[in-house]
Amino acid sequence: MPVPKTHYRVALGEYGGQHSWVVQSAKGLEWNNIPGDLENLLRTIATHDVLDFSLGSKGRYYVKFLSGGREKRSEQA
Repeated sequence: MPVPKTHYRVALGEYGGQHSWVVQSAKGLEWNNIPGDLENLLRTIATHDVLDFSLGSKGRYYVKFLSGGREKRSEQA
């Protein structure tokens, strides 16, 4: 029987002059040095509802997720 592969999603960026990252795996979401509003958002979203994300420089980010069965987006540009 084939073993299912674990998928990871990784985003790298910069916030406050330091490296930042977000990693999504089957175990959940992990992050380091991200803006407070993004951290609060990620704490409220179920891991399986996160559809896409990216980090940029100077604390910029984009997150696409499901909420109430509908796609939503949050970004800081």
